[in-house]
Amino acid sequence: QQATEQTSRGVLLCSMLGVHFYYDLLVKVSKALSQEERYKEAIEVLQDAIKHVKFHDDSKHFHLRLLIIGIASAKEEYSIAYENIRYIVTKQPYDISSWNLFNRVVTKMGTLAINQKYIIRLLLKHGASVPTILMTAHTCFINGSHRLALGEYFRAYAAH
Repeated sequence: QQATEQTSRGVLLCSMLGVHFYYDLLVKVSKALSQEERYKEAIEVLQDAIKHVKFHDDSKHFHLRLLIIGIASAKEEYSIAYENIRYIVTKQPYDISSWNLFNRVVTKMGTLAINQKYIIRLLLKHGASVPTILMTAHTCFINGSHRLALGEYFRAYAAH
């Protein structure tokens, strides 16, 4: 019941303030909570907003997810950061900076080798994505598939 009340408050605030002002409020509140080292509350506020408020501009949605990743990484809550960066990489498979952040989070978690299936699925969907090709090559190399890794590295070189 408490979660339902918080959700309805967030939706009510959004409808009263408008999406733009509500977004600005979310960013300011999450930064203030983070400065006070109340990371868990900052993450919860942002996650509730992402779940229950429809932002017409996808860049706002991605920015809120990036804030969650930053806060979660500062608190060393890498599983929360992983959930959000995985969503971003799925939506933006050609963005190098997103893949760089994905690699950092996965490296901190120590699960790069485990993510091979996920990365290969993305490669099948977006075969021309050089960052996806490189991540596939890296995971193949780590898992011991050196020939496959070399083939992917050459493929990335040829694509670029």
